[in-house]
Amino acid sequence: MPAIMPKRQWQHLQHQKGGDVVITTEDGDRFMLPVDDAIRACRSAEKLGEFSRQFSNLMKQLHAWIVERSEEIDKAFLSLETDEVVLVVVRKGMAFDPDFEDALSDLDLRICNDESLNMIRMRVMALPYSADETLHSFLDLSKAWRAQIE
Repeated sequence: MPAIMPKRQWQHLQHQKGGDVVITTEDGDRFMLPVDDAIRACRSAEKLGEFSRQFSNLMKQLHAWIVERSEEIDKAFLSLETDEVVLVVVRKGMAFDPDFEDALSDLDLRICNDESLNMIRMRVMALPYSADETLHSFLDLSKAWRAQIE
């Protein structure tokens, strides 16, 4: 027996400059939202799947880059900030390594110019060996993922 689907209920929103829309949730809570914000929320929902796919692709690329340099990297953290992804790489050594810095810059440029990652803005940072306590001035570790270095 075929399942009976509930009839969709359509809402017509007429945009007026400065207008609000009242949203009623399933449990009866109501809140007001400017029409422009409601439109942005709808458009954002459409893009969420694409962003998830791009973020997964980014994670694979970053993991491969970190594993390839595991001899030089003590730890690495990834954090989602308000408008960008931040990668902080802590090296095993204290001395400046221009080759490592060049490799990190190349990674940054490759991701920045990759059309398949066009929804993601990223910032990279390399630090000399330091304890986690020191990293707090660069990154909120409570909101960051620590990379598994193999």
